[in-house]
Amino acid sequence: RSAAAIDPTRNITTRALASARAHRHEDASRSRRRRISDRHQHRGFATIGEAFLVAAHAEVLRRAGAEIPPHLAQLLAVITAQGASPLPPDARDGLHPLVLPIAKVRRGDLDRVVGLLLRPSPSSRIDAPPLAGPLPVVLAGPGGVRMLAKDAASYVHAAIVREDASPAAAAAKPEPFPVAGAAGAAGREMYTPGELAASSMPDRPEVFILRNVGKFPDDMEAMALRHLSMGVGEGEPLSFDLKSANPSATAVTSALVTAEWYANDPAFKGWAGPQAFNARMLRDLGRVDEARDAARVALSTAACWDTVGTERGGAAEMATVAGLDAAVKAKGMGARELRDMLETGGEAHKAAAAAMAGRIPEVGAPESGLDGDGVGKGDGRREAMGAAVAALDAVALGADADVARGVGGSWEDARDEVGAAYGEAGLAGLAAFARRQG
Repeated sequence: RSAAAIDPTRNITTRALASARAHRHEDASRSRRRRISDRHQHRGFATIGEAFLVAAHAEVLRRAGAEIPPHLAQLLAVITAQGASPLPPDARDGLHPLVLPIAKVRRGDLDRVVGLLLRPSPSSRIDAPPLAGPLPVVLAGPGGVRMLAKDAASYVHAAIVREDASPAAAAAKPEPFPVAGAAGAAGREMYTPGELAASSMPDRPEVFILRNVGKFPDDMEAMALRHLSMGVGEGEPLSFDLKSANPSATAVTSALVTAEWYANDPAFKGWAGPQAFNARMLRDLGRVDEARDAARVALSTAACWDTVGTERGGAAEMATVAGLDAAVKAKGMGARELRDMLETGGEAHKAAAAAMAGRIPEVGAPESGLDGDGVGKGDGRREAMGAAVAALDAVALGADADVARGVGGSWEDARDEVGAAYGEAGLAGLAAFARRQG
């Protein structure tokens, strides 16, 4: 066997360096990456893939003020083993300002990027690191991000289980599987081949993952769709053909219950994707009023509208389902005005909130930093972070009013505004990251 087949890190390196060369023309930091590339091609590095990829990504995370995921090396190796093309950390042309690229993947006819999302919490304690804690693994596109996993470790763990559940794995010898092999010793500690087959749900990997690994949007949506005996491509818009599928009333009820459970699960707090999935399912099953309420909740509870989905106009779609599109166009609303209307009232919105039985939390409720007089020390930081969210909202919504004002055109257009906002919030590292200066 070849050395590349024996040593996964060499294979990763070859593809990473090829990918880096392919993206060289897109890169504003050519000289810097050339220095990194030259250094990590030196014979002194026994595992060039680890040196080039892990060290480079870790350094960017460190400068941004983020915690380096303990399973970053396994994440890079596993994504590559899944067939993605690894990316250097500065291949960020056109990419969401807060996403650190890991690899390029093909979804249908589109190229998308898998990366880590560096988004601080607006209500994080003023005396705590704003990027403390796990960084979500996301699929990034021109209109937003879709959560793939809450952190690197859970992504790796679930990927090993899914590989073990595949028909190819069932027909192969026990070892080695590409993903499990790429995860190495850390992966063997997470999962032993055959655990799924020996479980009580050998043909339901999504249920096994839910019980033994954690909650993932892909699996939660698969469980809802399974009730309708319909498939949908991973990360693609939900669409039903009820005439051909003709699900029973029991199947529809089960699907709707699962979708609502997913939409309101605390594991996805702040993410609009689950509520958007629920709204689309309700709409396509003819539950127009319920779909309207779910869409309003999706827009109201999202930390940022870039979490509705990866494509442009996802937030606008939710505004349409919510019955707000006419008001938006008539009043020339942009992202700021629409969010303000959702957060401050309006009879339709209040009725929807009541219908959803109190699932909308208090907007801007401080979670930290009160001094003896009850004054919020973190108010300035939250206000600055709100400006960053507004810039990202504008791109995700794509409203004509914002575009006319020169905002919301693309992620590249939003970089400076997002960076300036985080700089004002005292997050110099993240500000430099957003502006591609670090």
